[in-house]
Amino acid sequence: MTVKSKEIWVRFENMESYRENEKKLCTLLSETPGDCTAFVFINDVKNVRELYTYYFDEEKISLLEDAFGKENVRFREKGIHVRDDWEYRDIFEDLLERIADSLENISITLRRIYDDRA
Repeated sequence: MTVKSKEIWVRFENMESYRENEKKLCTLLSETPGDCTAFVFINDVKNVRELYTYYFDEEKISLLEDAFGKENVRFREKGIHVRDDWEYRDIFEDLLERIADSLENISITLRRIYDDRA
């Protein structure tokens, strides 16, 4: 099963630039809950700060681009593969069979060692 992950990135050249614009950014983001995670990237120190999840549409992205420059705002949507219960069951079933085989081999080896000593 594939789930879409949505991200909005806003880049600032340095921490000073971010601090100067932080209030403006928070105002533009507002407290609109949604499924898109917002990130701030501070370029000179290569620092990433994850904000909360917000709702974004074309208009809101356009407002961010107008405020901080189109080159500093990026919206990204990517698919993430999420395994369902059956896939995990198959994986664990295989692992448990391998563990059982290993334990059986250990038991056989220990029995041989014991028989050789007796």
